[in-house]
Amino acid sequence: MKKLSYLIFLFIGILGSSCQREAKWEIKGVVEGASEEEIYLEASFNSRWYALDSTKLSKQGTFKFKEDAPANPTIYRLTLNGRNAYFPVDSIETVSFKTTAANFGKSYELSGSTEAELMNEANALLNTNDVVNSEQTKRKLAELILRNPSGATAYYVINSRGADGIPVFDSSNRSDLRIIGAVANAYVEQRPNDPRTAYVKDLYLGSRASGNENILALPDTLSVKELEVIEIDLMDETGAQRPLTSLTGKGPILLSFTMYTADFSPALNLELGKLYEELSPKGLEIYQVGFDADEFQWRQSAKNIPWVTVYNSPKDGITYLSKYNVGQLPAFFVINRKGELVERIDDPAEVAKTVKKYM
Repeated sequence: MKKLSYLIFLFIGILGSSCQREAKWEIKGVVEGASEEEIYLEASFNSRWYALDSTKLSKQGTFKFKEDAPANPTIYRLTLNGRNAYFPVDSIETVSFKTTAANFGKSYELSGSTEAELMNEANALLNTNDVVNSEQTKRKLAELILRNPSGATAYYVINSRGADGIPVFDSSNRSDLRIIGAVANAYVEQRPNDPRTAYVKDLYLGSRASGNENILALPDTLSVKELEVIEIDLMDETGAQRPLTSLTGKGPILLSFTMYTADFSPALNLELGKLYEELSPKGLEIYQVGFDADEFQWRQSAKNIPWVTVYNSPKDGITYLSKYNVGQLPAFFVINRKGELVERIDDPAEVAKTVKKYM
């Protein structure tokens, strides 16, 4: 059953119930120190918030809401005594929420989805003192945004403001505008029908000097200088530990998340083999992470592959999937010769073309 659950997470997860009737998402949580107070669930439309539902906290401070799955990843909020706590919903997940009455809206824990955990990180950074003027904090926020620039958390962060009401990412600032542009590009390319796409596109284009440049003309929107690689340290098919960073700085790296026992794997690895044969003499490395439930089957496949292959077993969990914000396999990332994470590739057909840009 554990193996089956593991496969379900990877290939169905929060997206797999689109064909179910009356698909719902749910948030359940506790506000410690609060009792029998009214708490509201709110959604936004055209920048205005409105109540979807309300309920009274139990004597223990617990609550639960259930709503129809949104058509696009969405930010909702909980409101208690005039204070707001924000959380993302992709589709039909169950989000868990935990805070105290004193800290409601200031500090709270989210779990239940990759995007919820990403927002946890974002909120911790956004609550940093003088976040607007802290280059280190804004850099970490930029890295977080680029893990999934088309996600709800990215949209949330570029619209966040500091304690004094100043935008954290100011569209009049050139460096900040690159991050806004990365989000705008991702929404245009991956979420053309999302109602927020027009807003982020206008936010970016409205701040360009000419005001009429094609947003897709922004070069390498996911390339932010010195963006650090998130370390992966797993064993290869021989049992040797193979950290991802052992390859950085030697040549471009294609980081591949896959499953060798999946139907797509033979054709995919055949194409990767052609790419590796062509470009490995020029320095290309491939670091491939297998998420197969059966280690023996993974080893049988991995031993015939010429590039670095490592194994993420079910007991290793979803740590690396979460850190790279991967919700569906296969997924790819490019690391340049400087060891910087520069681009995410969601379409396998685009792998060869994208990698060749960094040779």
